[in-house]
Amino acid sequence: PRTDTAHFVDPSNGVVRTRSAGGDWFRNWSAWSPSGVPGPRDTVTLSGGANTNDYPVHIGSLLLTNATLVFTNWAAQLTADGDVTIATNSTVTQVGCYLYPGSMSNRVHITAHHVRIDGTIDVTAKGYYRGRYPDWGPAIDGQGPGKGIHVNSSGTGGGHGGEGGRSSDYTPGGATYGSVSNPIGPGSGGAWGANHVPEGGGNGGGSVRIDASGDITLNGTIKADGGDVQPDWGGGGSGGAIWINCWNFKGAAGTNLTAKGGQTASGGGGGGGGRIAVWYAHFWEYQGTNSVTGGVNTANGIYNGLPGTYVAVYAPPPQGMFLLFR
Repeated sequence: PRTDTAHFVDPSNGVVRTRSAGGDWFRNWSAWSPSGVPGPRDTVTLSGGANTNDYPVHIGSLLLTNATLVFTNWAAQLTADGDVTIATNSTVTQVGCYLYPGSMSNRVHITAHHVRIDGTIDVTAKGYYRGRYPDWGPAIDGQGPGKGIHVNSSGTGGGHGGEGGRSSDYTPGGATYGSVSNPIGPGSGGAWGANHVPEGGGNGGGSVRIDASGDITLNGTIKADGGDVQPDWGGGGSGGAIWINCWNFKGAAGTNLTAKGGQTASGGGGGGGGRIAVWYAHFWEYQGTNSVTGGVNTANGIYNGLPGTYVAVYAPPPQGMFLLFR
């Protein structure tokens, strides 16, 4: 017999709800203390393990400490009416990888009042799939709109914000695509190389979107880098996408945003850089760095991917306009 479990939340009176063990946000409802799925007014703390989320979540606030939060669906947006804090010892990521065009299905998407990132958001090599040896699949070329191409004994790098590096066979690298100002799509995979090495190219970088009606404070790292080639002759994956919308953008020196292309060697091409866009409506107080460099061919420095794009957009709302991020 089939058993269905219904969870009811009080829409006006939240509780403090914690979990110290990993598991699925919804299916492992009994692991929460007190038991039950967090509601829209709850103050939530995740303090251990790898916690997966594959549906939209609406809560009061979130503290992630000594834990990992994994987004497993494109629609699995985390919305907090209050603040989201990612502590120093914590990581937010997504599952990967996926095929083109049918399964662009995973990303990190957070919406809150204030967002503070002292830890890491890392979607490196979580984008479109790499090219692999024919018997291993899914294809010898990379996946994605900027896929790397396999010709003869080498593979080109995937493209995104910048073109992928050409291969030793002079085949052009993967093409650019996507929006400079509103980057959404992930990076593309590099192509398989030679020597019957199954794993071939590098995966593309994943996708991160963060919307805050108040401050976004980055004291850690947000990474959407393309995957490096293991070992060589294949093409590096292109960098992914980071899109930030906020009122004030803050961050200490030594922190960084990266969507770099993946590296390669021998006759393979490096991955093109990804795309980063930061929209802010009031103050820019960010002292960190950013990088959308193309992936380097470490053997010869010739077949490198090209740099991607980075923009900071000052976009104050018109006078008398209410600012709402969705």
